[in-house]
Amino acid sequence: MKEFEKQQFDFQKKKKIYFHGISFLYPNFFQKGIKYHMFKEDGISLVSYDLGIYLSVEKFDKKEISNFVNDYDYKKIDLITTHNFYLENRRNSLLFYENSVNSTLPKGCRFDGMMEVLYGRNEDFDDDLKYFIATMEKEGAFYVFQLICTHEMSGYLWDDFEDILKSVR
Repeated sequence: MKEFEKQQFDFQKKKKIYFHGISFLYPNFFQKGIKYHMFKEDGISLVSYDLGIYLSVEKFDKKEISNFVNDYDYKKIDLITTHNFYLENRRNSLLFYENSVNSTLPKGCRFDGMMEVLYGRNEDFDDDLKYFIATMEKEGAFYVFQLICTHEMSGYLWDDFEDILKSVR
C-alpha cells in the first residue's frame, strides 16, 4: 500500500506482458496469481495481494463463445454477445449486484469494445467488490479484461483500468 501511496494512488510504473496475440501494460507490483473467477485455464491472472486487486484477461474465439452460449438464446456471436454473456455469468456468481450502464471503451483504445462496472458480493469475500469488465475485439477474437477490487479501492483504480485498456496492442 505504501508503494501505491508513493505513486499518488496511481499505477505509474508498469511492465509489458504478451498474451495470445495482444500485449498490454500492467502495474509493476502485480504478480501472477491464481486463476480466480475465470472461464478458461489459459487466461492470465495478475494480482496485488497487498492491495487486494485482481486483474484477469481471457481470449475467446467465436467457436468457443458459441460453445459457452448454447444454453442461451443468442442469434449471432459478436462483441455484444460475448460481453453480455460474460456479465451475465459474473452477475450469477454474486449474492447481490448492481451494475452500471454499459459504455464504449475510452478514447485512446485501439480496438472496438465495451465496458461496464458491477458492484456486489460473492460467497468468497466479506467485502463488497467492484468488477470492472471490458470486452474488446481484435481480428475476430474477443478479449475480456476484468479488474476486481474492494469498493473502497475502486475510486483510485478506474483511470488505471482505462490505462491498461488503452495500452493494448
